[in-house]
Amino acid sequence: MERRDRARLKAKQPPSANATIFSTTGSMMSHNTTVVKLHNFGLEGLSFTSELEFSIHEYLAMHLDLFSPKTQVCGEIVWKKEANNSFIYGLNIHTADFTYHQYMHSYEKYLENRDKGLA
Repeated sequence: MERRDRARLKAKQPPSANATIFSTTGSMMSHNTTVVKLHNFGLEGLSFTSELEFSIHEYLAMHLDLFSPKTQVCGEIVWKKEANNSFIYGLNIHTADFTYHQYMHSYEKYLENRDKGLA
């Protein structure tokens, strides 16, 4: 059952994106550069796979090679699953750059028009 209020773009073949991830836990801050697989993404959240391990409630700032040279999203890990020596995460997005918002808003408008038979 889908519990989301906003649309998510789901990838049949999850794209890989280079990512620089800044994480904070308490007063500790670290950063890593890695490749992540993006399973789905929307205005309020995204799901990704990484070999890096993060904790639930950990806050991440991700710089992704996605819609522009660097797309930035910031948010909190809200769920985590371990699979095949990597981790699948759900990130609740708190803020993102303009390009990310613009792309996702356009996608939601497309879905609205499609559902009305206009697309």
